Amino acid sequence: MIYYLILILLSHPILADSINPVQTVFDSLRMTAKSSPKKTIKEIRLKLTDPDLIQDPNEESKYLNILGEIYLELGMPTLALSNFIEVKQKSTMNNAWILSNIGNVYFQQKNWIQAKKYYEEALEIFQTNTKGIVEIESG
Repeated sequence: MIYYLILILLSHPILADSINPVQTVFDSLRMTAKSSPKKTIKEIRLKLTDPDLIQDPNEESKYLNILGEIYLELGMPTLALSNFIEVKQKSTMNNAWILSNIGNVYFQQKNWIQAKKYYEEALEIFQTNTKGIVEIESG
């Protein structure tokens, strides 16, 4: 149902220019995961096994990140951590959200020291990125 809505929106002449189709797919997967996590896991695994479906180098990382988020939500921290670590290794960006997600896994496991370490690394990146944005806006 969601995919049909996306196709309709993308075919609209005015709306199509303002919609990022790849991001829309990720957003819909996150929404579907809330009501049907097992179905979403199967769908993502299917996409990850077909290299023709992955268009952008960071797309695979986004799928793996969503998988990790689902596993964490389902109380499966080991699987979540393995996905987040893979994202960290494959991603071309130093993404604070990935570090924060790894911290969330350790927090869920009550490994406070490791959680704090990853949260602090994420915070440092967030602060650096925010500083740059503030400088651009005020400069």
